[in-house]
Amino acid sequence: HEGLIPVPAAAGGGEAAVMIDQALDCECAWGVTGRQMLRADGPTRLPEAAEALASGKWPRKVKLTLADVVEGHQWALTLQADLMQVSAAALPEGEEVATPREAIEQRLASIRRMTRLLDGAFAAFLEQRTSGQWQGVRREISRWIRARRRLVKGALGDAVERVVEVTTV
Repeated sequence: HEGLIPVPAAAGGGEAAVMIDQALDCECAWGVTGRQMLRADGPTRLPEAAEALASGKWPRKVKLTLADVVEGHQWALTLQADLMQVSAAALPEGEEVATPREAIEQRLASIRRMTRLLDGAFAAFLEQRTSGQWQGVRREISRWIRARRRLVKGALGDAVERVVEVTTV
């Protein structure tokens, strides 16, 4: 269920799909190891993303694709995570409407749903973060980060070995 977040009923219910796409800006939480800005399709798959997490950098700003799994709508937006601030949100195409008022109402409804999904995802995080199981979840996240780093380093090492083999032949 990676990338799928159940949205609590208080936030409108349903399920949100979240994907980091195009941009991932990380920064050292303690101001020691600096910032890292990654730009690519699927920046979370880059080796630099694994290295950033492993070295203590936290995601600060991301370009997200957010989808309402139930209703089938999708938004592209930039989220400043530490401030929970949204900018540059691209709304899904609306239905044909007869009046400008209906168009505005449709856009406002889309913004409200996007906001509820984001609020719901944050509420789901807070519920998990404040639960008695947080320490286990935290250890699981740390193991995932270490495994991802080893996987990336292993893949890089294999690539270097192949280059060395090719150049020595």
